[in-house]
Amino acid sequence: MIVRHKSDAMASVHEAIADLHGHGMVNKATMRHFDKLCLVGVPAYSAEEIRALRERLNISQNVLACCRLSSASQKPDMANLCNVPEEPVVAKGLA
Repeated sequence: MIVRHKSDAMASVHEAIADLHGHGMVNKATMRHFDKLCLVGVPAYSAEEIRALRERLNISQNVLACCRLSSASQKPDMANLCNVPEEPVVAKGLA
């Protein structure tokens, strides 16, 4: 996932806090606080803007749903929409 910081200084601060969080020295609440402080927010889109984006990119609602930012609680449901076969699928007569 691409992460955009508000500035280079904020990127340095966020990286340091993320490292501390990774070592268990900063809790989740503090990490969320620094996420809000250092990261650029996600813009809100209207239904019409989303529809126009899907039409311009020629993608379905399911594909867009798999690509959008979503919470961890939605990931299991999203996984069912985006299953990729482990082995390549070959049409009969082409192999």
